[in-house]
Amino acid sequence: MPAFLVALMLIASGLLFHGLGRSIDPRVRRWGPWIVVVGLSIVSVGVLGPFYRLDMTRLWQTYVIPQFVFSGIILSEGALLTRRLLPRLPGRVRFLAAYAALMAILGTITMILVVAGYPGS
Repeated sequence: MPAFLVALMLIASGLLFHGLGRSIDPRVRRWGPWIVVVGLSIVSVGVLGPFYRLDMTRLWQTYVIPQFVFSGIILSEGALLTRRLLPRLPGRVRFLAAYAALMAILGTITMILVVAGYPGS
């Protein structure tokens, strides 16, 4: 089930970034993706929370803050990636395919680096 939710969030973030990147208002193109990064990071904490089964006495230190930071890093990569991909792939389907593939690669690399640097791993 978490894999389905992560895939759903990946598609949702790709659609949001694609829509914001094609906006005609420069303020929306500049600030919109970063607002989406914060919003989706908060959503990821809430959506993936029921699957958290470790130390409930230290929920903030062991789940909420790391999940928010991890999601924020990956979604920031998505926002930056959108700025590079959108001029080359303006169509929604081709953009989402490239976005999903590159985010899977970047997300895996980020996850490996974060887990390797996390205390106790």
